[in-house]
Amino acid sequence: MISIVRNNQIINLLILVPYTFIVRAHSLIYPQLYEIGEDDSFLAKWIFSWLGENALLHSIISVLLVYAIAVIVAVLANKYRLFQRQNLFSAYFFVLLASLISEIQVLSPVLIALGFFTLYIRSCMMIYRNHLNVFEIFNMGLFALLSGMLYPPFMMLIIASFFVILFFEGFDVKAFLLLILGVLAMAIIIYSFFYFFDIPFSTDTETLGMSRVLSDGSYWVFDRILYVSIVMLLMLFGLSSYYTFLKKKIIDARKRITFLFLITILMSVIPFLFVATDIYFLLVLALLGSLFIAFYLDGLRNNVLVETIHLILIIILFGFQFSFINI
Repeated sequence: MISIVRNNQIINLLILVPYTFIVRAHSLIYPQLYEIGEDDSFLAKWIFSWLGENALLHSIISVLLVYAIAVIVAVLANKYRLFQRQNLFSAYFFVLLASLISEIQVLSPVLIALGFFTLYIRSCMMIYRNHLNVFEIFNMGLFALLSGMLYPPFMMLIIASFFVILFFEGFDVKAFLLLILGVLAMAIIIYSFFYFFDIPFSTDTETLGMSRVLSDGSYWVFDRILYVSIVMLLMLFGLSSYYTFLKKKIIDARKRITFLFLITILMSVIPFLFVATDIYFLLVLALLGSLFIAFYLDGLRNNVLVETIHLILIIILFGFQFSFINI
């Protein structure tokens, strides 16, 4: 099914809409609400209080968000020629990996923040060889802080941004100042918004430290272990196949692919730095992992293998969602 994306991307982007709804059907049939906890940020708490408690509405928003993120990433990859041929493999596999277990099908602060993380990636890619990169560096700061305000572990993006600028622009003081200006601008916007609407503003100072999820043995059941194993294997596979993915790529594509690996490494250490990191964070690694799968399958040009992997993930997904697989 997903092999046909190489023929007409517009048609297949439209096909991806019902596909996303079908893959996340469990969340629509059995809608659930995300439970706001003490580790969630003040901005996330406000957004979820504003959205109300209509579980079906939350599920529909989550489906649309997953679709939008999948499309943005796939379009960016094709625009900057990261693949040898035009395809939407990354979009389809992200939808699958972002829906593999029912727990991550809910609308969560991570999923909302992931939307801004995707825009952050877009801005990072656009600063390379772009005479208008001044605006994109500023936007990097905006999206990095906004993502962190929604989900505290994403504050790592602010630190990552300095490495990104060094990688794309070299040691450019002006670029660093623009990044800081973008961060400050978003901080002022958010503070002004909360002050204007008289919304309680609070911060949690106990955010640093290894995630509690990593050390909580009772948290790990079979479907979660399998999901984490799949995502982490994709991370290891991608990092070990770095030079393979660079083959037969133009220099601009190589530079941007290297950027994706840099971001992957920086994001992978988050669970060891932030207490608030939970299972939902794996949506970020699933996004990057879907690109690794796309790189690999694009190089093989083997549609049978594409459909085989796709079918296996579909079976696992519906097996867990509707309890066909119960171990």
